[in-house]
Amino acid sequence: MWVTGVNIGDPGEYGVSNNTCPTGPPGVAPGGNCLITIAFTPNHVANPIVSSIQITDNSPTAITNTSAGGTGVADLTLAPSIGLTYGQILWGTSSTLNVTVQNFTVNPVTLTGGSTFTGSNPADFSVGAPTSGTPCGASIPAGTGSSPAKCNIGITFTPGALGTESATLNVGGTPTVPSGPATLSLTTGATIPATVSPALVLGFPTVKVGNNVTENVTINNLSNVPIAIGPNSISNSGGGSYSINGGSCGAVLAGGSSCTVGIEFAPAAPGSPINGAVSIGDGPDPKSPRSITLSGNGTP
Repeated sequence: MWVTGVNIGDPGEYGVSNNTCPTGPPGVAPGGNCLITIAFTPNHVANPIVSSIQITDNSPTAITNTSAGGTGVADLTLAPSIGLTYGQILWGTSSTLNVTVQNFTVNPVTLTGGSTFTGSNPADFSVGAPTSGTPCGASIPAGTGSSPAKCNIGITFTPGALGTESATLNVGGTPTVPSGPATLSLTTGATIPATVSPALVLGFPTVKVGNNVTENVTINNLSNVPIAIGPNSISNSGGGSYSINGGSCGAVLAGGSSCTVGIEFAPAAPGSPINGAVSIGDGPDPKSPRSITLSGNGTP
């Protein structure tokens, strides 16, 4: 025997999620069996929600009629349902994104003390005031079952580790909603642990050929952990006019501290401007290595 079709009366709320039955010969052996799994995804509140199910096969009886029934209940949900994603955030700063709490139940739900964080980095996320919209109070009014009452909470991410972080927001209430606390995934971009100054261009004064001047690039480690410094290199020497010379940076820069990389400008020949570039490595910073343009004038 083999199955030639499964017809569902309410395909908007019921569907075939798994079907192990063959659709042609040799089919299921005599005395054997196969499995058709029906999934229920209610789109409205009702009890019961019933759908007819018709299974056709190649047997003499050909058609089997049955039905499925379930209950659609109201719930507490969070939006955006896909979760929150924080971009790259500078160490020592924070970012707040909004979550909308939606109460589809027909009863007010008390939210006080109902928000917690679990997962890999729960301590680096906190609940606070939203950046826009109606803030959630101690409770959220009743919805209608199909139309929710809404309010917003702000979820603040304050980096506590280098790299990416994640957690899960859990929002519960009283009375307890049918599916338990609503959950939302929280993910972040890589934390930026350092800054380099100047960020783009290091300018030098006019220097006579045969003389030299040194300016510094400053690296500030904004994280609370050591970061590796280097490799640092001159990628365009301006005809041999630029070189790394001096500075206080070693191989490692301690957390919460700064150091300098000395860049010497000794014009090899007159020119205006004489351009070059230096590459500065600052450990796990996503922007490493930093490229800084060097510019100066050489006179006879």
